Amino acid sequence: MQLHYLLAIAATCCVAQLVPTAESQLFGSALLGGLGERQDVRESIVGGISGDDKPQDGPNYDYILLRLQTRGGLCFNGTYNCTKLSKNDPPPLQWTIQGFWAMNFSSSEPAVRCDNDPYNATLVDLLREMVLNETRLDVYTLWPGYLGVDGHALWKHEWETYGSCASPRPKPPIVPLFPPEFAYFLFSFGAYGDNNITQILEKGGIMPDDNKALQLSNFMGTIEKGVNSTKINVVCQTDAKTKKTVLQEVHLCLGLEGSPLPLVPCPKIPNTCPESVYYMTIDGSSGAALLPNFVLAMLAAFVARFMTN
Repeated sequence: MQLHYLLAIAATCCVAQLVPTAESQLFGSALLGGLGERQDVRESIVGGISGDDKPQDGPNYDYILLRLQTRGGLCFNGTYNCTKLSKNDPPPLQWTIQGFWAMNFSSSEPAVRCDNDPYNATLVDLLREMVLNETRLDVYTLWPGYLGVDGHALWKHEWETYGSCASPRPKPPIVPLFPPEFAYFLFSFGAYGDNNITQILEKGGIMPDDNKALQLSNFMGTIEKGVNSTKINVVCQTDAKTKKTVLQEVHLCLGLEGSPLPLVPCPKIPNTCPESVYYMTIDGSSGAALLPNFVLAMLAAFVARFMTN
């Protein structure tokens, strides 16, 4: 498999146009240094923490669902109107974030629109700058849109629909001294980096192949072994004409306390996968991007600095 490191991507993509600003540096200093004397700086940038943004007594949900998707499984037969990749586009990651949802064990539906916190594009850009400056990683590659909506439009939808419910605001150690919107995206990136299923699958000898089926039990067992034997869920898509079934999503469930957020067993969902399934490449190419371990380590360290503030 050809490896395309995201350090090279950062040099060729629009990420290179992102440069540190005095605003982002002051905001980062305020966050990492606590409120203290930088209270005025943080308030000038994001308007301060409102009463609704202060740490709550506890969450009103049981776990957070990290939905991971593979472009190869989503776009393989044209059912979804996926945007086409051009020759100039950097190769996407094999698995990316599809959702970060607040869930209860008593329901299969996520909590939605818990409050009216508006999407703050400036704040998200600041977070993007901070991660880029520390890790050389563009977080848009972790949570892209494949259906014609990307960047701020996609993240605005995710935040306003699901984020206000799943933003980590409860008791220690997850008591952010920064706005909940910042926390929501930051913690989703951390959860992705802590559970790199692409590397887990490769270490288990499982690689994408459009023409060779694999056993679902082997696929799931490999991931579950890599995440400390924690029960996961998978979602598949079947082509109505060819009857070919491909892997589309992997679901990981996260507890609400700890640093990093611990995995918990996922509740059962309706089965959409037969035992024989296909793990598809991205648009017929083996050139998916791979995050180097040292980039993942820098991302984890970056997130940990906020979780343990």
